[in-house]
Amino acid sequence: MNTPSNNRTPAADLLTTADLAKRWGRSINHISSLRCSGTGPKFLRIGPRSYFYRVKDVEAFEEALTFSSYAEAVAKTGT
Repeated sequence: MNTPSNNRTPAADLLTTADLAKRWGRSINHISSLRCSGTGPKFLRIGPRSYFYRVKDVEAFEEALTFSSYAEAVAKTGT
């Protein structure tokens, strides 16, 4: 049985570094820096220089950085 979820390609669930930069309004270099320092969302490395981000991992990362007040953000992140 073909349902819309069965027809999704894996690429539809992946973002490139450029896609993520555009989503967040940041530069590609900023996203690369987050990846290199281990402070960004989980990523896939496919080949020597190909990086992809699962949408579900990006959404989980964004959710972890969602706060209801500045005081809550400072308490949880220290910044």
